[in-house]
Amino acid sequence: SVINKMGMDYPRVGDSLAEKAATAKRYGVPVNQVRPGSVVLTSENKENGHVAIIVGRNQQGWILGESNYGLNGKVQYGRVIPYNSPNILGYINPQ
Repeated sequence: SVINKMGMDYPRVGDSLAEKAATAKRYGVPVNQVRPGSVVLTSENKENGHVAIIVGRNQQGWILGESNYGLNGKVQYGRVIPYNSPNILGYINPQ
């Protein structure tokens, strides 16, 4: 994957929302350790959850890099998720 080629490795987060929530609980880091390269796990998709990479921050929240099944492997950058979003399950840093 692109992540591995960049020298970063993360635990497997799973396919379902329940698996992502369990991964966030097991490997999650406090918000003061979140930085570009951290992964945010969310409950935005109520069945599968969602995973995005944090590429930056601004006054409104975390700036994301992400892809979804419908994008045919393309990555989009720039969506912002508010810091206090109730959809955030947790954050994981590369190992």
